[in-house]
Amino acid sequence: MKFNFNSKKVKRWIKFLNPPPKIGGLEITDTKLRYVAMNDGKVKPLSYRLSAGVIEGGKVKDKAKLISSLIEFHKQIGRLKKPINVVVSISASNVYTQIFNLPYVAKSKLEEAAKLNLQMISPIDVRSAYSDWEMVGETKGGQTKMELMGAFVGSQIINDLMVSLDEAGFVVVAVESVPLSLARIMRELSEKDITQPHLMFSLSMDGLDFFILRNGKLYFNYFVSWKTLQSEGGGKLSVTAVKKLVVGELRRILNFYTSRWGGVIEDLLVVSSVSNKEILTAIEENFDLKIQKLVLPTYPQLSPAWLVALGAALRGQIVRSKDIFISLAKVGTEEKFEQSRIISFASFWRNIIVTVLVSILVIFG
Repeated sequence: MKFNFNSKKVKRWIKFLNPPPKIGGLEITDTKLRYVAMNDGKVKPLSYRLSAGVIEGGKVKDKAKLISSLIEFHKQIGRLKKPINVVVSISASNVYTQIFNLPYVAKSKLEEAAKLNLQMISPIDVRSAYSDWEMVGETKGGQTKMELMGAFVGSQIINDLMVSLDEAGFVVVAVESVPLSLARIMRELSEKDITQPHLMFSLSMDGLDFFILRNGKLYFNYFVSWKTLQSEGGGKLSVTAVKKLVVGELRRILNFYTSRWGGVIEDLLVVSSVSNKEILTAIEENFDLKIQKLVLPTYPQLSPAWLVALGAALRGQIVRSKDIFISLAKVGTEEKFEQSRIISFASFWRNIIVTVLVSILVIFG
């Protein structure tokens, strides 16, 4: 009799014998921790407010308080002794992104060619930075080339977060920026036509995010924090200044898109966890854009504040071997996750064996 490894029954047994790890999404901002767990299509959101001064501008300022906060948050999510696997999404304030092209090369040489180009285009010292890349498309012309997105961040920013998360019992699977998490949401959960270019605008407690999506992939992003606006306004943050900035930046980004890729962008997708009525009115008065909120038919109950953590959680559902997206975690993160998975697997079977042995003792007792 032929044994079918692809049958549903066999797959269920394999899943039982070696259960896939549960990986949630964790957004870390200056003011809040937001966690989303996904289980059989259902989501469970939890949040924790950080004290002022713990994280500023995406950088850890008080590591001891952050660790303490993460431990308390861990208790809310689950047992403190049990590690929590997470994909972490961080503010784009310290993350630099850039599109670069490569001629088609053999798959075995792509990694080496991409890393070499990352070193050449890095806006910060490569010796004190973490960087990664992912394929986003191709450019056509005289010669078809691969389009890659490169991302860079100061290594100390990530190290401080990783140490704090590790101390609190979180196992980091990957680290990405807010625009990448939101791009995944639009690509996988919205009803938008991803073959069309989109301009996305995000307002949060940290600041303003502008980014361009093509085929559902991030091609450009620009972030400005509220603190930057306050410092430029002499310590004050006026609605007039914010509206002026938004209109100016949108005009610059739209002109950049036309000059770089040709054509025009017609849609503006808005993700906002703060009040934005006056800002949207200013956009309507100055641009011929179809302004829409990013709506998710699958999770209509989730407010916009949870979309970033949900995007990170969606990445956690991907089989690890197929996760080829940008991760700004330090080298060795994947190995630590695998170690955690082995320990979890051993604990799972230890409990089963103990249960079976106790049952046998009870029966024969």
